[in-house]
Amino acid sequence: YICFILEWRGHGTSPKTDIPFNFETVALYEYKAAFHYIYHHFNIASLHCVTHSGGGLCLTMFLINYPEYLKNIQSITFIACQAFGAVNNSFDFIKLFSAKLIVKGLGQIPANKFKLGRINESYYTMRPWFNWNLKQNFISEFKNIDYKKHMSSIRVPIYSISGTGDKFIAPVKGCYKYLKAFENQDNVFREFGCSNNNLENYSHSRIVLSQNAAKEVWPTILQWIDKNSKEVL
Repeated sequence: YICFILEWRGHGTSPKTDIPFNFETVALYEYKAAFHYIYHHFNIASLHCVTHSGGGLCLTMFLINYPEYLKNIQSITFIACQAFGAVNNSFDFIKLFSAKLIVKGLGQIPANKFKLGRINESYYTMRPWFNWNLKQNFISEFKNIDYKKHMSSIRVPIYSISGTGDKFIAPVKGCYKYLKAFENQDNVFREFGCSNNNLENYSHSRIVLSQNAAKEVWPTILQWIDKNSKEVL
């Protein structure tokens, strides 16, 4: 497979910016630019999309805003992705609301402390995510769109992966709720953890980047891609 990696502003080798942005900004601009470039510059009309965390939210919002690209996507993989299912009881609400206040005070999320990876996302970037989960909705900040109501329009087969040890950003129940919102029986959900005879209870970062994930998580993603690949004439 030919692979393309999207590193949105401030991530990887992409330049940093002083202009505030959030996941929806990335969906409407970076994703649009990337898909347009791949299709028109390389003339590639068939893709599989593999995303982690907010990348899956961006892909969802992008495809709802630009459904003309759906015909070119053969499969989607979400790794630790959810937008409105982090709160399942009053304790979860208090924990998430407290985290929102802490991140607001710091101006950014302390990624290492929360085992989220290396990037300290700004409060501005994370604010919609906090609000979606606290209010249990998925509503645009820029347009009159309730994304949750439009998720079922995405009929591309989706493989959703969650980690048992992911207790904050993408808990198992939240990932499951997010996948169910697409209302597609062809979609597949899987939890990776010791209770399912896996090598560890994967955290939000280790589910995508670790030696154990390379051994047992990523091979299932490749199997999903192979299963949903069609020869393009």
